Amino acid sequence: MEIYCGQQPEGPLRQSNSSSGVVMRLSEPIFQSGRNITADNWFTNVELVRKLEEKKLSYVGTVRKNKRKLPANFVLPKGRQVFDSIFGYTKNETLVSYVPKKGKTVVLISSLHVASNEVKEDASKKPEIITFYNNTKSGVDVVDKLCASYNVARSTKRWPMDKELQNIPTVTDVSDIEGIEDVDSPIFLKCQRQQKNKLLNLKQLECNLRAPKCLKTGL
Repeated sequence: MEIYCGQQPEGPLRQSNSSSGVVMRLSEPIFQSGRNITADNWFTNVELVRKLEEKKLSYVGTVRKNKRKLPANFVLPKGRQVFDSIFGYTKNETLVSYVPKKGKTVVLISSLHVASNEVKEDASKKPEIITFYNNTKSGVDVVDKLCASYNVARSTKRWPMDKELQNIPTVTDVSDIEGIEDVDSPIFLKCQRQQKNKLLNLKQLECNLRAPKCLKTGL
């Protein structure tokens, strides 16, 4: 466990608050032990996976689909059948894209399952990487539960403000801000368009709410 102290001033005690920095500090006691780390997409990036490989640790985790280096056919479900899997390989890592239901893809990376394309021999045809992730992600579920329990958004009875407060990022959304340079990702561009539409809708709502008052006062 590590307490988040925010951005610290320059000095010998300053530490990185990036997802990779947190994982490397927390896993330091098990360096060179040959164990595996399972984490969700807030922590996952290729650079972290390779740093852990140097410390004799493997990594299995989901990948955010706004990552620039992901091929489009791994991200977009268009033209793919349900339960379809696509695998990609490097020397020490395996990337898998799986379609659990129509219109949705799940992307994972593993340095434990090297050059593996094993799938379940049932109707779901679920890749072994995803099965392993589901069996070892108890810590991921705990983190998600704690983040939901300690949400920083304020409660209010004013529904327009409540809608706006729901858009304030929590701790688990920081990587969205850090990954803003991935502007050529189709998923990220779609999110940008949706955010723009939300702002336009809020402006229209403001005009509609102000109009009766303006008419009544003769403004």
